[in-house]
Amino acid sequence: MEAQYRFADGVTLHYKMDRPFVRFEGDEGWVETEYQKEVLASSETILKSEIRPNEVHLPFKTEKQDFIDAVRARGRTLEDAEVGHRTCSLCQIAHIAIQLGGSTGRKLRWDPQKEQFDDPAANRLLDRPSWRAAR
Repeated sequence: MEAQYRFADGVTLHYKMDRPFVRFEGDEGWVETEYQKEVLASSETILKSEIRPNEVHLPFKTEKQDFIDAVRARGRTLEDAEVGHRTCSLCQIAHIAIQLGGSTGRKLRWDPQKEQFDDPAANRLLDRPSWRAAR
């Protein structure tokens, strides 16, 4: 399975399920990584670039190790809950597209503020009955 996302600012993200892999492409190049492997980029400049004012690239570690380190230090994780939520949302959006006939090239539009699709059939797949209610 493979999905391609295009963000409002023009950045594209390629999501592949054959291996845990993510790649972002923009006007100035690309950056990619596989699960628990090094981050690669089209140029060293991208890897050393400033992301936001006063922000630096940190060494790679898993989200599990990051959480443990944050608990031990009584500090914050590298990414906040909003980033985690948006990351999981991207995966769920792809899975919904597959259920609706992803091999046909069907395109869905996602509104991140409303957290809704422009497609009623896709919106019905956003929620499922609680497993507790099914008992």
